[in-house]
Amino acid sequence: MTSSKDLLFWIIGGICLFLGVLIVSSVDISALGVTTLSATIAYVIGFILILVAGMFWVSIGR
Repeated sequence: MTSSKDLLFWIIGGICLFLGVLIVSSVDISALGVTTLSATIAYVIGFILILVAGMFWVSIGR
């Protein structure tokens, strides 16, 4: 039986994964006003959110 902590970690991990993929997939380097630095920062933030989601999911498995 899963505890409420496990369920909460699954939900938080899912939200982090969703936001990370949303950020990374919406970066368009060729758009007007997008600099290389801002695109790189967006990629880094998205990648960090994906890693955080993985950490939440791995911490559930015992």
